[in-house]
Amino acid sequence: MELFGISGILGGGSIEPPRAPLVTGLTLLVEKDPLILSFGNRLLGKHGSNENQIRNYISQKMSKLGHLLEASKIVNSNKKKLQDIMEPVQWGNLISAVQKVAGYNESMREFDTPSIALKVGNKLLLLVEDVVKLHTNSSGPNKQY
Repeated sequence: MELFGISGILGGGSIEPPRAPLVTGLTLLVEKDPLILSFGNRLLGKHGSNENQIRNYISQKMSKLGHLLEASKIVNSNKKKLQDIMEPVQWGNLISAVQKVAGYNESMREFDTPSIALKVGNKLLLLVEDVVKLHTNSSGPNKQY
């Protein structure tokens, strides 16, 4: 599967792009984050991978999460992965990162693009399931949050 211009990020075969792929810092950031890749796999399973339109849709969704991760590194440079900023003690940093991505203007108390804040919030709700699975698999069913 070809997403973000890199072959096989999500496993499976490679689909040749029509021109040379552009590898950016965001691409590399997304490629290294297991939670974002898990999210992409979830969408891939739901929608399939037969059409360019679906690949572009999944890439865009993963890209939004990559932007959130970039913004979170500005807020707190110690956090390297999306899962790190989803910890309950990081709630304030997560909110600040979402505000950065959506262009929140503190003096006007409004977003430049409120739909981005809503979309990122919806993606975070889906990711909570993946975080719970990761915690359950790595520390057993008695892990408390």
